[in-house]
Amino acid sequence: MDELKDVIFSMSAHSAPEPDGFSGDLPSLNLIMSKLDTYEKISGKMINTRKSGFIVSSNFPVDCITDVQNITGFSQLQFPLHYLGCPIYKGKNKIVYYHNMIAKVSNKLQGWQGKLLSFRGKATLIKAFLYSLPLYLFSVSYPLQDCSIPIEKIIANFF
Repeated sequence: MDELKDVIFSMSAHSAPEPDGFSGDLPSLNLIMSKLDTYEKISGKMINTRKSGFIVSSNFPVDCITDVQNITGFSQLQFPLHYLGCPIYKGKNKIVYYHNMIAKVSNKLQGWQGKLLSFRGKATLIKAFLYSLPLYLFSVSYPLQDCSIPIEKIIANFF
């Protein structure tokens, strides 16, 4: 964290910081990447550039986007996206953002469908595992009430 503070405070006087504290100019971006390289060398942990990305506004110049991609190795992301299984979106909440979670519940149940399980065994599986999948997502985001309806139907058809 101290290294990131150093980056912010070492910016030139002619570059005004954006709301996130970074100016977005190429020298400050290069400085941030050099600090991340130092972090990798000291900690032995590597930053996975394939899993890393950045989001810019729609009016951000294309040549600047290319510069950021070349310097960081990160790809440009678009809304909506998923981070740790949670949808990150801009604007109105939509049920389509939660289709991954609904599909995950459905796929798990299909895998168990062919198993010879008693009613009590099925109930135990659902309580122990299936309700924990949406529980995490529902605790960190505010899904629409319509999200629980398909999950309840899938679980009801399992019995």
